[in-house]
Amino acid sequence: MFHANGKYDNPTADNLSNMELHSGASLKETLHYGQDALFNDFRQYDYGSDKENIKRYGSTTIPLIDLSKISRDIPMYLYVGEEDTQADMKDVEWLLE
Repeated sequence: MFHANGKYDNPTADNLSNMELHSGASLKETLHYGQDALFNDFRQYDYGSDKENIKRYGSTTIPLIDLSKISRDIPMYLYVGEEDTQADMKDVEWLLE
C-alpha cells in the first residue's frame, strides 16, 4: 500500500488490501480524503470549479470544517502505528487538541 520506505512492500498483500481499502466508500469520499491530505487540513469538498464551489458554498474559497464542533461526549478511537505512513503520533496529537 502506501509505504514511503518500501520496508513493508508486498505486492500480493497490497493487491488484496487495495480491493478492501475503500470498500463502501464513494469516489467522492476517496477524493475528499485526498484533498484533506493535500491541503493538510479539514475542508469541505472542493468541486474543482469556481462555479460549482460558489453554488455549494457561496464562495470560491473552500470552507474549513470546524473540528471544535465535534462533541467530546462521543466515543472516538484514533489508531496509529509506529511506522504508519498515513497518520503519525504528531498528527493524532494535533487532532486531539
